[in-house]
Amino acid sequence: MRKTKLETRNAKLGVDGPRLGSLPLFAFRVSVFVFSRCWQFVRAVSGDNAYELYIERHGKKGVCDSLLSPQEFYRRQVERKYNGATPSRCC
Repeated sequence: MRKTKLETRNAKLGVDGPRLGSLPLFAFRVSVFVFSRCWQFVRAVSGDNAYELYIERHGKKGVCDSLLSPQEFYRRQVERKYNGATPSRCC
């Protein structure tokens, strides 16, 4: 009886019995990748990654000594959002 490719490969590796191969590992890695990209998108849309972006932008400019703390950054962000000169209403 002729052996299949999987049986031949398993015999070379010294594995007895059927083996699934690397498909479950591949599926797991793909699902982790997709989940992480979706999570990054949700954080970007909600503004949760704003401080990380602030650190990246100021780190590239070389102005690391004048960085704001996370609390100060979010306080200024809220002030900028709600201290508008004109009210945002229709009438």
